[in-house]
Amino acid sequence: MFGSESQSLCFSPKSMPLFISCTYNIISNHPTNITNIVLFLLYTKMLDWGPVFVSVVLFVLFTPGLLFQLPGQRRCVEFGNFQTSGAAVLLHTLLFFGFVCLFMFAVKIHLYIS
Repeated sequence: MFGSESQSLCFSPKSMPLFISCTYNIISNHPTNITNIVLFLLYTKMLDWGPVFVSVVLFVLFTPGLLFQLPGQRRCVEFGNFQTSGAAVLLHTLLFFGFVCLFMFAVKIHLYIS
């Protein structure tokens, strides 16, 4: 479906240049094969895991009701109640977006793993 059998069997961790050239041929012949495009990018560039790490940590911190909820059901701020409301979801979304922008554009956190 995405290419001939000889092109799909090019993956060999021992011979990385062969894999990159085979992936390039597959991408040029079949641009809709997203798996090969991702594999090509993984093995040809160094990945920046900073935005992924920051986003995951902030997502856990700003989940409404997990650590805190702003605004709470009965008070302005409630801690660890495991409940949420529409207003809390909206406010926590705005806080998450603001802090992600702060850490990625102002502080420029980068974490490279090769």
